[in-house]
Amino acid sequence: EVMAAIRRHHDLDMLGSADTEPEVHTLVAAGLVAEHLMRHNEGLEPDADWTAHGHRSLGWLSADDQDLLDWAEDLQTAFESV
Repeated sequence: EVMAAIRRHHDLDMLGSADTEPEVHTLVAAGLVAEHLMRHNEGLEPDADWTAHGHRSLGWLSADDQDLLDWAEDLQTAFESV
């Protein structure tokens, strides 16, 4: 599953498709969220992948915009403590 997720991490149209293992969807969605949080933390604009597939990734992870804000805040707190 990890190898498949690495191979497909820019093939975000696959999110939710029946021909892919659920674990691969989870890893790809989590990777997109992690990349978005990193860009947010660095003050960068959301990238095209996030703009096109961010909400679908959050939906796959059973998360919403408030969860994303909470994660961003937790990440900022963690970085400030280092």
